[in-house]
Amino acid sequence: MHAGWAYTGVDLARAERPDVVLCDIGLPRLDGYGVAKMLRESSETAGTRLIAVTGNGSTEDRQRTCTAGFDAHLVKPIDLEELLRQLKPGNLAGAMITTESREAATFLS
Repeated sequence: MHAGWAYTGVDLARAERPDVVLCDIGLPRLDGYGVAKMLRESSETAGTRLIAVTGNGSTEDRQRTCTAGFDAHLVKPIDLEELLRQLKPGNLAGAMITTESREAATFLS
């Protein structure tokens, strides 16, 4: 599945209930913090594992993603081994990846 905007991606996540969402923080219109807030407030996605993807890795940036409701913080370029470590618990069945280019969201299963 594909969503052209972050809001559509949030709606798809609510409908599909993925085990994990990888979300870029630097999205236009609705940033990753807003996506996390919407997903955490929804009963359908409140328990979804949220992983922030960003170019910023300071202590303050990591604290902000934690406060926003993310479970993990990955800095670009993403280390594949670290991503696999984050995805390993629970042998996840599906993932939603939200990228900053045109707020595209792609579901993988």
